[in-house]
Amino acid sequence: MQASFIVHKAESGSVKVEASSLQDPSLQSLPPVDVVGEKLISAATRILKSILASKGKVKKAIKNGDIKVNGEHVEETRRLREGDRVTLSHDEAEAVKERDGVRNLSNPNPSPSPSPSPSPSPSPKPKPNYRLEIAYEDGDMAIVWKPSGMDTNGKDVKTLELALPHNLKRSEQVDALQEAQPVHRLDKATSGLVLVAKTAIARDGLCSMLKERKITKRYRSVLLGMLGETGVEGG
Repeated sequence: MQASFIVHKAESGSVKVEASSLQDPSLQSLPPVDVVGEKLISAATRILKSILASKGKVKKAIKNGDIKVNGEHVEETRRLREGDRVTLSHDEAEAVKERDGVRNLSNPNPSPSPSPSPSPSPSPKPKPNYRLEIAYEDGDMAIVWKPSGMDTNGKDVKTLELALPHNLKRSEQVDALQEAQPVHRLDKATSGLVLVAKTAIARDGLCSMLKERKITKRYRSVLLGMLGETGVEGG
């Protein structure tokens, strides 16, 4: 669609809209508007507001060359002179959409439209009620024995992390975590002690100590066969 208006001085009469395939009444009878000397973006925002819903839309249309002055692509700061023809070339479907948006804003009580059906939310993972051996627990942390064959965390339903809520008391500290969290992991086939944080301070402190190697880890392995003469050195 295309619409245009010619700039006149206020005493000369109304701003004239030459054509509009939308047949919008607001474009057919505009009141006298003095836009001589006004910047293009300001004048176009006022006059074409029934087509372009906001100043941002007008700004984009000028930048893209959809709004021209005397057939030329100009800057939004171009000041209008008497006799200038401002032309808007705009996709009609988009214009109808934007125009309807303006009209909805002017109607504070529009007819309610049917709300879309909510998409089903993913089901939460079931928390397994496995009994864990608790070596130590206080209000900030716990030390839990992870059995072999159980992941510390991950996508599996049977993980140590998912079983913690059934085995630990929730912290009453102000920085209590929603659920207790392991601060490190052991492989699925490995059994052993896992440090668990119940508060944000404990989680950050334990992670920092592990990173700085202030916590010593010791492993025991069962081997089949004979070791070489050099043995095995810990790293």
